[in-house]
Amino acid sequence: MDQASILKNTPQEVKDLLKDYSLPEITGDIRHWGGYIHLKKANEYDEKILWINPTGDPSHPIKALSLQYHGIDGIAPHREVFTAMTDMVLLIGSGDLSKLSGEQLVEALTEQVNSIQVVFLKRSSTYEIPGGFLHAYVNPFYDRPVILIEKRISPRDQSADIREANIYRLFDQDGRGTRGLYPEEIMRKIGKAKEAGR
Repeated sequence: MDQASILKNTPQEVKDLLKDYSLPEITGDIRHWGGYIHLKKANEYDEKILWINPTGDPSHPIKALSLQYHGIDGIAPHREVFTAMTDMVLLIGSGDLSKLSGEQLVEALTEQVNSIQVVFLKRSSTYEIPGGFLHAYVNPFYDRPVILIEKRISPRDQSADIREANIYRLFDQDGRGTRGLYPEEIMRKIGKAKEAGR
């Protein structure tokens, strides 16, 4: 996507943050859920500013990215370290799924979904997601974007494209997950975390 198209669809709050970076060009992508702009790209890691648009609907305020983990088809999982630039919600699992397969993986996925942690993070919080852990970024606000700066770090030489493709989506609000849409129980937990975090 060209620079003009990206900037046209980037929230002002993100544009304001970009002033702190001397980027020779703007690269990234606009997605139906929001978008991202690359800040740095290298074989061992990449860093980007990512945003999740609000739904604009107070009766359906939650927009969640895919509940996912990294480390499929024998590709080593990367870890992610991010800083919340706004208040936000994180879904996080309890163990590395990348080394499991077959029935072990199915059982572990079911167990982790049932015990998923829902964490309300305040602005400026930093969090590390270990490689292979189930996770999702969530915008619980219907009226403003969630913004974070994410650094993906590979255990060995990997391109940003490999990190982007090395993903297993479990649930997704747009039906891209292998198990379909998010269960209502997880959506209720997100709503409770938002209220408790205020």
